[in-house]
Amino acid sequence: MDATFESTRESTFLKNIIGAVEENDVEAFTNFVVEYDSFKKLDNWTTTILLRIKKNVNSDGSLA
Repeated sequence: MDATFESTRESTFLKNIIGAVEENDVEAFTNFVVEYDSFKKLDNWTTTILLRIKKNVNSDGSLA
């Protein structure tokens, strides 16, 4: 809804992790999370959700 969101780090982060999930690339997913966390510390809830996503990526690239 916010036209300026497209150019934010958060937008780039979301696009990158979505792409990594679609490509079933757990290593890239992890790297994007670590890189983002170095800029902006992730809170416990967000970390938990990201770990669940990472754990549930199937070999076909979809979420379980």
